Amino acid sequence: MMAENRDYDALLQNISNLGDITSSEHNATNILLLLNGHPDWSKTLFLVGNESASPHIEEFAGKEIDDLGWLGYFIGRSEELEVLEVHYLPEEREQVDAFMGGVTCNQSIKKLTIRADIGDQGYDRLGCFLQNNNALTCLRLVNCHVGRDRAHNIAMALEQCRNNSLIRFDLDNSNVSTEGLAEIATALSSQPQLEDLYLGRNNIGRDGCVALGIRLEDGKPRA
Repeated sequence: MMAENRDYDALLQNISNLGDITSSEHNATNILLLLNGHPDWSKTLFLVGNESASPHIEEFAGKEIDDLGWLGYFIGRSEELEVLEVHYLPEEREQVDAFMGGVTCNQSIKKLTIRADIGDQGYDRLGCFLQNNNALTCLRLVNCHVGRDRAHNIAMALEQCRNNSLIRFDLDNSNVSTEGLAEIATALSSQPQLEDLYLGRNNIGRDGCVALGIRLEDGKPRA
């Protein structure tokens, strides 16, 4: 069965041990934190590749046998998670799409950083997340190698953002083109509450700066 088409609610009824869906006790602990929280928990989760010898409590290692659809499912159900950083995603698009599908349902995340390829469907899911989440204050896309099509997808996602909480947007080291930047800037201009805009390590050139200035002329963001 394809990961994004699984009925996780139904499957959960037959699971008595989180070890059945995680590759380590450490990952299972993170699932429990997502579900139940803890007074000492930082409400932060880093999705990484291999588990280190002494992993930080906030790290979920997704490079072994774990079904990241399950992780996305529990992130979607969490009411405690505030910071999510995605440093790794597998090559299997089904797992990525299932993971992002779960993230879409979350309404508690305040800071989202993506440092991996979420794919075209992932950007579609990102738009749904921005539409549903009213807590998000910071969105960072880092090393995402944005082409013309991906810039359009990002702009479409930003246009779906209906909350007034987003105050920072980063597009860092992402090879965004002048045309792509112009489209993203147009989408950002509909976010008057935005305060900080970071576009470091992008070769946007003079034309890109002019396009950005024109579209944000009446806006508030500080570049």
